[in-house]
Amino acid sequence: MGNLRSALREKNGASGSNLGILSLNNWLKTALDITREPELRRIVDIVTNKNSLFGSKRGSGRQPANPYARMVTVDEAQGVVDCLEAFGFDGAETRQLVVSFPQLLCYSVEERLEDVLEYFVDVVGMSRDDVKQMLLARPTILGLPRSQLEQMLGFLMEDGKSQDDIKAILANSL
Repeated sequence: MGNLRSALREKNGASGSNLGILSLNNWLKTALDITREPELRRIVDIVTNKNSLFGSKRGSGRQPANPYARMVTVDEAQGVVDCLEAFGFDGAETRQLVVSFPQLLCYSVEERLEDVLEYFVDVVGMSRDDVKQMLLARPTILGLPRSQLEQMLGFLMEDGKSQDDIKAILANSL
Protein backbone atom coordinates (compact mmCIF):
# COMPACT_ATOMS: atom_id res chain seq x y z
CA MET A 1 0.00 0.00 0.00
CA GLY A 2 2.89 2.33 0.72
CA ASN A 3 4.17 1.84 -2.84
CA LEU A 4 0.79 2.85 -4.23
CA ARG A 5 0.70 5.99 -2.09
CA SER A 6 4.23 6.92 -3.18
CA ALA A 7 3.34 6.38 -6.84
CA LEU A 8 0.22 8.50 -6.54
CA ARG A 9 2.19 11.35 -4.90
CA GLU A 10 4.85 11.46 -7.65
CA LYS A 11 4.87 14.59 -9.80
CA ASN A 12 6.16 15.53 -13.24
CA GLY A 13 4.55 12.62 -15.07
CA ALA A 14 6.57 9.99 -13.27
CA SER A 15 3.49 8.60 -11.56
CA GLY A 16 2.30 6.90 -14.75
CA SER A 17 5.52 4.97 -14.97
CA ASN A 18 5.48 4.16 -11.25
CA LEU A 19 1.88 2.96 -11.50
CA GLY A 20 2.82 0.85 -14.52
CA ILE A 21 5.67 -0.75 -12.59
CA LEU A 22 3.42 -1.32 -9.61
CA SER A 23 0.76 -2.89 -11.85
CA LEU A 24 3.30 -5.18 -13.50
CA ASN A 25 4.69 -6.13 -10.10
CA ASN A 26 1.23 -6.97 -8.76
CA TRP A 27 0.37 -8.92 -11.92
CA LEU A 28 3.53 -11.03 -11.55
CA LYS A 29 2.46 -11.83 -7.99
CA THR A 30 -1.11 -12.76 -8.81
CA ALA A 31 -0.92 -14.23 -12.32
CA LEU A 32 2.39 -16.09 -12.06
CA ASP A 33 2.69 -16.50 -8.29
CA ILE A 34 6.13 -14.90 -8.19
CA THR A 35 6.27 -13.61 -4.65
CA ARG A 36 9.91 -13.18 -3.68
CA GLU A 37 10.62 -9.44 -3.68
CA PRO A 38 14.20 -9.66 -5.04
CA GLU A 39 12.96 -11.81 -7.91
CA LEU A 40 10.11 -9.40 -8.64
CA ARG A 41 12.47 -6.42 -8.65
CA ARG A 42 14.89 -8.20 -10.99
CA ILE A 43 12.13 -9.18 -13.45
CA VAL A 44 10.51 -5.73 -13.48
CA ASP A 45 13.88 -4.02 -13.90
CA ILE A 46 14.90 -6.24 -16.83
CA VAL A 47 11.53 -5.75 -18.51
CA THR A 48 11.32 -1.97 -18.08
CA ASN A 49 14.95 -0.78 -18.04
CA LYS A 50 17.10 -1.05 -21.18
CA ASN A 51 20.22 -0.67 -19.07
CA SER A 52 19.24 -2.99 -16.25
CA LEU A 53 22.16 -4.10 -14.15
CA PHE A 54 20.50 -7.53 -14.00
CA GLY A 55 20.61 -8.05 -17.77
CA SER A 56 23.62 -9.60 -19.38
CA LYS A 57 25.68 -7.22 -21.43
CA ARG A 58 27.85 -8.64 -24.14
CA GLY A 59 30.88 -7.23 -25.81
CA SER A 60 31.84 -3.68 -25.00
CA GLY A 61 28.81 -2.97 -22.86
CA ARG A 62 27.52 -0.41 -25.36
CA GLN A 63 24.47 -2.46 -26.24
CA PRO A 64 21.48 -2.31 -23.93
CA ALA A 65 21.00 -5.29 -21.64
CA ASN A 66 17.47 -5.63 -23.04
CA PRO A 67 16.94 -3.59 -26.20
CA TYR A 68 13.21 -4.39 -26.07
CA ALA A 69 12.78 -3.03 -22.54
CA ARG A 70 9.86 -0.68 -22.15
CA MET A 71 6.86 -0.10 -19.94
CA VAL A 72 5.04 -3.37 -20.62
CA THR A 73 1.35 -3.26 -19.80
CA VAL A 74 -0.37 -5.99 -17.84
CA ASP A 75 -2.43 -6.80 -20.96
CA GLU A 76 0.73 -7.27 -23.02
CA ALA A 77 2.33 -9.47 -20.37
CA GLN A 78 -0.88 -11.50 -20.08
CA GLY A 79 -0.86 -11.93 -23.87
CA VAL A 80 2.61 -13.49 -23.65
CA VAL A 81 1.44 -15.86 -20.91
CA ASP A 82 -1.69 -16.74 -22.89
CA CYS A 83 0.45 -17.51 -25.95
CA LEU A 84 2.76 -19.78 -23.96
CA GLU A 85 -0.16 -21.58 -22.35
CA ALA A 86 -1.91 -22.01 -25.71
CA PHE A 87 1.29 -23.62 -26.97
CA GLY A 88 1.17 -26.08 -24.07
CA PHE A 89 3.21 -24.62 -21.21
CA ASP A 90 1.57 -25.08 -17.82
CA GLY A 91 1.58 -22.42 -15.09
CA ALA A 92 4.78 -23.63 -13.41
CA GLU A 93 6.62 -23.85 -16.75
CA THR A 94 5.47 -20.37 -17.75
CA ARG A 95 6.63 -19.01 -14.39
CA GLN A 96 9.99 -20.75 -14.91
CA LEU A 97 10.40 -19.14 -18.36
CA VAL A 98 9.55 -15.66 -17.04
CA VAL A 99 11.89 -16.00 -14.07
CA SER A 100 14.71 -17.36 -16.26
CA PHE A 101 14.20 -15.00 -19.20
CA PRO A 102 12.08 -11.95 -18.25
CA GLN A 103 12.81 -10.28 -21.60
CA LEU A 104 10.17 -12.50 -23.20
CA LEU A 105 7.49 -10.31 -21.59
CA CYS A 106 8.67 -7.52 -23.92
CA TYR A 107 8.12 -9.51 -27.11
CA SER A 108 5.18 -9.12 -29.42
CA VAL A 109 3.02 -12.24 -29.39
CA GLU A 110 2.13 -12.07 -33.09
CA GLU A 111 5.42 -10.79 -34.47
CA ARG A 112 7.80 -12.80 -32.35
CA LEU A 113 6.58 -15.51 -29.99
CA GLU A 114 4.01 -17.29 -32.14
CA ASP A 115 6.35 -17.03 -35.10
CA VAL A 116 9.32 -18.60 -33.29
CA LEU A 117 7.26 -21.29 -31.55
CA GLU A 118 5.55 -22.36 -34.75
CA TYR A 119 8.87 -22.29 -36.63
CA PHE A 120 10.19 -25.09 -34.45
CA VAL A 121 7.04 -27.16 -34.99
CA ASP A 122 6.24 -26.44 -38.65
CA VAL A 123 9.69 -26.00 -40.20
CA VAL A 124 12.10 -27.85 -37.93
CA GLY A 125 9.54 -30.61 -37.29
CA MET A 126 9.90 -30.74 -33.52
CA SER A 127 6.98 -31.82 -31.34
CA ARG A 128 5.48 -29.24 -29.02
CA ASP A 129 6.81 -31.23 -26.05
CA ASP A 130 10.33 -31.17 -27.52
CA VAL A 131 10.07 -27.41 -28.06
CA LYS A 132 8.86 -26.93 -24.49
CA GLN A 133 11.72 -29.00 -23.05
CA MET A 134 14.28 -27.18 -25.19
CA LEU A 135 12.98 -23.74 -24.15
CA LEU A 136 12.80 -24.69 -20.49
CA ALA A 137 16.45 -25.76 -20.70
CA ARG A 138 17.50 -22.74 -22.82
CA PRO A 139 14.89 -19.96 -22.60
CA THR A 140 17.29 -17.50 -24.23
CA ILE A 141 16.51 -19.19 -27.55
CA LEU A 142 13.33 -17.11 -27.48
CA GLY A 143 15.57 -14.06 -27.70
CA LEU A 144 16.82 -15.01 -31.14
CA PRO A 145 14.97 -13.50 -34.09
CA ARG A 146 13.43 -16.03 -36.47
CA SER A 147 15.78 -14.96 -39.26
CA GLN A 148 18.78 -15.87 -37.11
CA LEU A 149 17.19 -19.20 -36.14
CA GLU A 150 16.48 -19.94 -39.81
CA GLN A 151 20.08 -19.22 -40.70
CA MET A 152 21.55 -21.37 -37.94
CA LEU A 153 19.13 -24.26 -38.25
CA GLY A 154 19.17 -24.12 -42.04
CA PHE A 155 22.91 -24.62 -41.92
CA LEU A 156 22.54 -27.58 -39.56
CA MET A 157 19.82 -29.17 -41.71
CA GLU A 158 21.84 -28.68 -44.90
CA ASP A 159 24.81 -30.22 -43.13
CA GLY A 160 22.74 -33.37 -42.69
CA LYS A 161 22.13 -33.09 -38.96
CA SER A 162 19.23 -35.19 -37.73
CA GLN A 163 16.36 -33.74 -35.74
CA ASP A 164 17.81 -35.32 -32.59
CA ASP A 165 21.20 -33.73 -33.34
CA ILE A 166 19.54 -30.33 -33.83
CA LYS A 167 17.61 -30.67 -30.55
CA ALA A 168 20.81 -31.57 -28.72
CA ILE A 169 22.71 -28.65 -30.26
CA LEU A 170 19.92 -26.21 -29.36
CA ALA A 171 19.60 -27.53 -25.83
CA ASN A 172 23.34 -27.43 -25.15
CA SER A 173 24.85 -24.67 -27.25
CA LEU A 174 22.69 -21.55 -27.21
